[in-house]
Amino acid sequence: MMICLQQLLIRRHAVVLGLLAGLLLLTSANALAGSCEIKVNPNNHFITHNLSESYCELCGYGYITVVITNPYRRSQSLPGAVMTDLVFVEDLLSSGLSYEPGAPLPVTYQINNGQILAGSSPNISAGGSVLTFSSAQIPAFAELDADRNNNQVNSITIRFAVSRTSSPESLVSADLHIEGSLEFTTDSGCGDSPQTEIVLLPLHEPLPVINKTGWNYDAGQRQNSASDPVYGNNNDDVVWRIEIANNGLAGLQDLRFDDLMEPGSLDISYVCA
Repeated sequence: MMICLQQLLIRRHAVVLGLLAGLLLLTSANALAGSCEIKVNPNNHFITHNLSESYCELCGYGYITVVITNPYRRSQSLPGAVMTDLVFVEDLLSSGLSYEPGAPLPVTYQINNGQILAGSSPNISAGGSVLTFSSAQIPAFAELDADRNNNQVNSITIRFAVSRTSSPESLVSADLHIEGSLEFTTDSGCGDSPQTEIVLLPLHEPLPVINKTGWNYDAGQRQNSASDPVYGNNNDDVVWRIEIANNGLAGLQDLRFDDLMEPGSLDISYVCA
């Protein structure tokens, strides 16, 4: 009888241990899955091109600013996934743009909008249109932790210079879509890699505006009465004033201005700036 009771107790202990083991496995699996939960916030993206600070410039250099974030939820019950071995690739596609190492501070990065740090030149492929950044260029890409604050994310902001050296004037008509992609691993085995984002890069270019007015000097008019059109009689002296302004976002150079007038209708006395 004692032997049977001992066997029964052993079996009960085995059942309890089995249930505890199953519960531990279930808890571990739930914790692992919880690590990959993303914070509910429309601004939580793995990749965000900051288009308010990104641009290319006609016959000059511009900068592309990209924010990489870890949006995984971290709390007392959710450990939050740690992103590691981040690799960001910017494909400049058919824009004709390429990396510009001669620009001031050609590669920089910030951690959580902190101190601006110097990065290294990217690996370049596809004839110059594909730029690759890893921890070799951006040391912070080695690891990006989840943020304890439920309303924020840990982020790395990178900024790099680009220009179009071949037929730079063609940038005006080029397709300026670019594509960024991010690959990474996590300590929780999350399946969110890779991530991509396609955006239209803003173009900074000059925008000349011409204003032409005049006044009939022989009729007693002066600059304060300048108008368009100007009325007069044969042999009246008319002063024309041409103002050129640049309302664009890039400097204006090599300007050519043609003022077409009917031949034989007037004699030009002098031109001054």
